[in-house]
Amino acid sequence: MKASLTTIFRLCCSSAAAVVPALSAEGRPEAGAPPRAEASISDVEKGTPAGWRALLDHAGFNRAAVWSQWAAADPAACYEELRRQPGWQKPLPAGRGLAFRIDDAGHLLTNRFLDQLFKVWLEKDPDAAAAAVETVPAHIDAARIRGQLLQQLLARDAVKAVPLIRRMAAAAEMSFPSADRWAITDHAALGAELQNLPGGPLCDSLVEAFAVNWSRKDAAAALVWLAGVQRWNQPRLLDEVLTPLTTAPPEVCMAALAKLPDGNSRRTAARKVAELQGRTHGEAAWKAAEAAGLLPEMQTQLFGGWASRDPRAAFDFAVKQPPQTKDALMEDALVLLSNKYPALAGPEAAKLPDGPVKVRVLSRLIPDWVKADAASAAAWVQKTAPSPYTALFAARIWEQWARTNPDGAAARAQQLPDAVREAAIISAFQQWARLDRNAASAAAAALPNEADRTAAAAALSSK
Repeated sequence: MKASLTTIFRLCCSSAAAVVPALSAEGRPEAGAPPRAEASISDVEKGTPAGWRALLDHAGFNRAAVWSQWAAADPAACYEELRRQPGWQKPLPAGRGLAFRIDDAGHLLTNRFLDQLFKVWLEKDPDAAAAAVETVPAHIDAARIRGQLLQQLLARDAVKAVPLIRRMAAAAEMSFPSADRWAITDHAALGAELQNLPGGPLCDSLVEAFAVNWSRKDAAAALVWLAGVQRWNQPRLLDEVLTPLTTAPPEVCMAALAKLPDGNSRRTAARKVAELQGRTHGEAAWKAAEAAGLLPEMQTQLFGGWASRDPRAAFDFAVKQPPQTKDALMEDALVLLSNKYPALAGPEAAKLPDGPVKVRVLSRLIPDWVKADAASAAAWVQKTAPSPYTALFAARIWEQWARTNPDGAAARAQQLPDAVREAAIISAFQQWARLDRNAASAAAAALPNEADRTAAAAALSSK
């Protein structure tokens, strides 16, 4: 050193006397402290731990200032000296606020002092500082000090922070800087380090923050990385990474998904983005998924999203598809078409071949179809060739119709072919009886056809 330590401290302590006085346990200037004087240390001791200890032991120097200067000059040696102090090894009484009692004489140090010590140490030797911070005892606000060091490490070089993160894995969740402020030069390298972190609130939060950060810069690469991550919060991580892809151009989204290996991760990711892609981009999303070979994994959700936004265009598209694809899409196409165009969807559903799909679709469409155009629904039943399905649909149509116009429904039922007539009359009068049993009974008795009267009576007698 060019200037002696004693010269430095004579000047330092003289100028800082009003700011950092020698404190007793109660925080007052020490009574009867002798005037400041140079410590007697040899040239060999200058700048060494022995020299700093000589200054600490000299009654003429402000101990807090000596600690601060030692920490700035040689944080590692200063920290080792701290660890030898009685107040470090166990709590001593008379600490106050964020200060702790360091020795039996009642001298105090603030936790801010430790913050500065580790900040300087981090600049000089990040690995040693990260290892040492774990030895801070709990009674000296260890969790906060470790959290601050972690923040500083992430902001300097996120990769070098991972060993500390791994050692702090069991720590309670603590604050850390937004991943946008992490110093990340290579996302792939940091991702590889974070990929196998143990569980725990801290590690889970850090991995999630990193996943969000990477997905905003390169969602495709982040998605491929995430496929290899096994964590309990994997679904949430996947949602975070996929968020930018759901609104990305279809070609970009599908190209990213196509990079994932076949398996559950790819199927899950494809289905999560499919609905919003379909709703936003419609046919363009379908074509991009088809080109990327992803349709088998996302066809239903993608088409459902599209049909919920533009059911007419989606229906027209579905009608033109090859038979196998058309059959798979038609139920959703018709049901969603019915939400906006029930009078169109009903007749189209009636064209489906007899079978379970037709029964399921028409059962869902009939209420809206009848509300929109009861006459067309009745006309379809009247001109359709008799079958078990026709009678079933007739019963449901007339039951729905009678809810709002029971006498009209009953009158129209008398015009149907015999094969479906009884089913329609029974449904109409059952519903009419729920609304007005007396009126329904009078109308049933007035029916001109004996078979119709018998059917109506049966309806009225049932519960």
